[in-house]
Amino acid sequence: MAWKGVSTECKPCQPLVEQYNLVMDDLLFYRYMLKQSEWVEEQYDKSVKDQLKSAKKAGPDDPKAAKTLGTILEVSDGFKKYRHNTEGVIKELENAAQRFRQLVAECEKQCTGQKVKTTGIKAGGLPAIKGVDTKNLPPLPEHKLPYDWKGFYEPVCKKCQRLAERLNILPLWTTMAQAELISYETEYSHYKELYRLSYLAGDLGTLPYDWSTIGKAMNVLEHKMYDLEAEIDAYTENFKRTLKVYNKCIKTCPEKPKKTACVVPKAPHSITVGANSEVGSGAALKDKISGQAKGMAMGALNNVIGGSGFSLGGGGNKSKGPKTQKDPTKGQYIASESNGVKLGVRTGINKDRQVLISAKIIEGPGDGTFQAMWLEDGAGDIILPTEYLIFSLYRDWKLTVWWTEDHYVNGQHVSHDEGKEVTVGRDHYGDFALRYQGPEGMQNSIWNQLGFNNASKGVQSLGVVFPVTVDDLASNPCPYYLQTQITLPKLDPVRTVPFLHEIPVLGEAFRNPDDKKAKKDLQIMIRPAIIGGAEE
Repeated sequence: MAWKGVSTECKPCQPLVEQYNLVMDDLLFYRYMLKQSEWVEEQYDKSVKDQLKSAKKAGPDDPKAAKTLGTILEVSDGFKKYRHNTEGVIKELENAAQRFRQLVAECEKQCTGQKVKTTGIKAGGLPAIKGVDTKNLPPLPEHKLPYDWKGFYEPVCKKCQRLAERLNILPLWTTMAQAELISYETEYSHYKELYRLSYLAGDLGTLPYDWSTIGKAMNVLEHKMYDLEAEIDAYTENFKRTLKVYNKCIKTCPEKPKKTACVVPKAPHSITVGANSEVGSGAALKDKISGQAKGMAMGALNNVIGGSGFSLGGGGNKSKGPKTQKDPTKGQYIASESNGVKLGVRTGINKDRQVLISAKIIEGPGDGTFQAMWLEDGAGDIILPTEYLIFSLYRDWKLTVWWTEDHYVNGQHVSHDEGKEVTVGRDHYGDFALRYQGPEGMQNSIWNQLGFNNASKGVQSLGVVFPVTVDDLASNPCPYYLQTQITLPKLDPVRTVPFLHEIPVLGEAFRNPDDKKAKKDLQIMIRPAIIGGAEE
């Protein structure tokens, strides 16, 4: 099982990309070793079954039986420890892969011809790793840089350029050496445990390993670890000396360093949708009692739903419900909670290599649904969805309008062929948010576009496709931000709960995944992260 490696056209970043690919190779190797150890343990248990039975029959007073029992129990305990250690290594490597991916992205920004963005860099040289479950997978606290890196360092003037370049590349070299050291340390502990198990199992004639070969391998690893530790010490000393010279140099420059920044959205505000009796739980109750559909006209962003084209009623036929589709995204949802609403979000890629957001309302008072979703780019522009996919519905949903295959954007008819060549306009948040508020907001809301006549129940799990590709994520130096508004249908007037997530930057090395395996791993790399709370 091998990792389909990524590549980069940026020569200074090639060693870092190679190290990233090695980490991914190690990750897959240890996942395989975990499965393999479980199989070996199973075979061992079978091989000593008769000896264990005889030893138990002889009793603990028999010296030979007691030795056999003790050895079997110790070997079994060794397997458990090995499994526990391997699981820990897998977590370390998963975290290291996230870390290297972010470093590649930052390194590529410094390539010739690319505009360098210096915002969002944390002390230690590592931006915050978005999309990582910090409860179970902390960002390598025990393997941080051995010096205080506060870059990226600007050259300020030409005479300080070489010093700045050295300060910026040393953390990459140091991190590569640290990752290699971690790999050797892990391999060494593996051999050490294997050596101990081989010695114990040797008396029973099981797990026949060559002790001499294992000992030689451990000796080679000891020398490699010693050399890497010395290399890391040398990088540390080099950085400290260079930093002193750099600080003196920039004081003599005529100009001051200039930094650019990406536009980060402010905490989103709640939206007032409308009266409870019109769009909330009151409207839902009236529909349930009367049994009559009260539907609304389709809005300005009408019918950008995937899989549309079916109709309700007519000809005496029983009404069909909206078509639900299989969620193509994988992995755990990133869950956040506000005002009683618990929203899960995860990210994937569709067949056209566009970003596909999967959002699920895990908990919500009054069975609220989706009012609005949009992306904001690093320039602060709004990007609207091109397609909606219904993944699941509330049990007690009610659909009241007819479906068509026509597509509208901002009130303009743009396509009659569903899902193709739909363009999306851009706007700014101040005016744009008004589209989802009040009477116009009812028309433009997601629940109305999908054919539901109020903001209660309806769609519980939704897929949203945006015209942002993997290439866009790779080339854009700024992250994208996902805004989501979920209704609170029991309130009067009905309001929304806003959520804000960040979709992290990818490096150019991740632009062209070659096969399904690489594409699947890429989906894991663009998991969204919660970055801010909501404001009422």
